[in-house]
Amino acid sequence: MVLTDGQELQVRQLWVTSDFTYWIDQQIKQQARPTYIAVATSQIKEVRFIRRGTGALQGMGFGFLFGAAVGFAAGEDCSTTNKIFCLSRGDLATVLGVTSALIGLPIGAIIGHRDDYLIEHKAATGTN
Repeated sequence: MVLTDGQELQVRQLWVTSDFTYWIDQQIKQQARPTYIAVATSQIKEVRFIRRGTGALQGMGFGFLFGAAVGFAAGEDCSTTNKIFCLSRGDLATVLGVTSALIGLPIGAIIGHRDDYLIEHKAATGTN
């Protein structure tokens, strides 16, 4: 979360209302009742949600598609060649696709999938 003064906060369990935004204080551990922090919603400039699981799936998908495309383009037509060892387009696409997917999985998890929400504040004028 980014406040209008530029301060960046990492928060969990965020509740946004029209007047105030609340979250649980992560600094205070193991209390019977959690401590809530609140700021006026007008003081919030941006809220970012980073989802590591979705990023991992996206990285795996992009990696597989890229590797499979390269493998298909680089593979050979084994039916017309007399080579002892030949990697067909489908075989090479599968091998490179799976390898690239395994590489893309942790990269996507590290980067994560970001959803950025900019909070637009309009001044109250008293008119409709």
